Amino acid sequence: MIILWVPRERPRPPPPPSRTTARRYRDAELPFVLRGDPVVSAASRRWADDPEYLHRALGDDVEYRVERSPNSDFMWYRLRGPGGGGGGVGGKGGNNDNNMMTTTTIPKDFVLPPNDEVEMTYGEWLERAMERDGIALGDEDMLARADSLRERRMSMKEKNIGRGGEVDIIPLDDDDDEASAARKDNDGDDSEEEKREKYYYFRLNANLHEVEDESSPSKFLYDELPFLDPRREESKFYIVEPRQQRGINCRFGMRGVTAANHFDMSRNTIVVLGGERRYVLAHPGQCDRMALYPKGHPSVRHSSFDWGDPTEREKRPEFEDALLQEVVLHEGDVLYLPTNWFHFIVNLSLNYQCNARSGTTFETADVVGACGFKMRPGDFQVR
Repeated sequence: MIILWVPRERPRPPPPPSRTTARRYRDAELPFVLRGDPVVSAASRRWADDPEYLHRALGDDVEYRVERSPNSDFMWYRLRGPGGGGGGVGGKGGNNDNNMMTTTTIPKDFVLPPNDEVEMTYGEWLERAMERDGIALGDEDMLARADSLRERRMSMKEKNIGRGGEVDIIPLDDDDDEASAARKDNDGDDSEEEKREKYYYFRLNANLHEVEDESSPSKFLYDELPFLDPRREESKFYIVEPRQQRGINCRFGMRGVTAANHFDMSRNTIVVLGGERRYVLAHPGQCDRMALYPKGHPSVRHSSFDWGDPTEREKRPEFEDALLQEVVLHEGDVLYLPTNWFHFIVNLSLNYQCNARSGTTFETADVVGACGFKMRPGDFQVR
């Protein structure tokens, strides 16, 4: 049974594996969690220990890509792919999963998920995520900080209206297979009260093509996270195939947000730099038990039902036999996730997570192929 489990106290983490042991797991393409890397810990201390650190860097005058949902469930979907028509977020050529994502025909029974995308400043997202944490924990200090952020935002909004100014907007740069949802207007016309009821998933992406652009988040992320920068010595353990790297993708989570179970056709290094996340994992060999949307569907590679809904689970008896494992990632933890491994994500608190992909392996191609997801080596080269 999948439920939202939010621990009141952090469980004592097990001792971390040695770097030698972790390398053996990595070379065998098996998942593992690495703790205590000094370079990762330095970044997590900067981000987590000072709530204003990221706020100062990302500011209140630039809007970023943020996913929005009336409930805590976020389902990835794409209404068009490379060369396809229609609305929504498209893709860029050369990305590993494009052959699985491209769809030109939307199924007649397709129901558009309720989550979409808006633009929002980091300061506003922090305010709303902090308020949700404060309410859940009964933390008056956190609620006071959220109120302070709200007052600051409203004051800035009034000043901007008075002088006819607008905030800058970071373009929505279709970041490969993690792109989501059809884009809506700037704030979706939600009132302040409606916004307080909704869930938001903040997105920040970087790529080496924009690393010299001071107006892009890329320079900041590559400077902050050298262990995910293929140009740096610190990244050699985590970026397995530097030539196949696909940038840095960050997702800052709000308490309660869940990302639907899915698999990606590339290896992934996932780092939590503040807060906690729960990952439920499964071997690719479990694909016939996951009730996946097929190739050509807008939500391809994702489970077609809500794992947290007992009624929906009962309709899929094969899922009851699925073999799952779980891990709670804390500040400074690194999860290595091989190609095609399933992952279902629960955000247990306000958190900061970044990941980087670096190549595709084919040791599980036969099992996902049997489920309808053929893998051809020529389709998985970043050009």
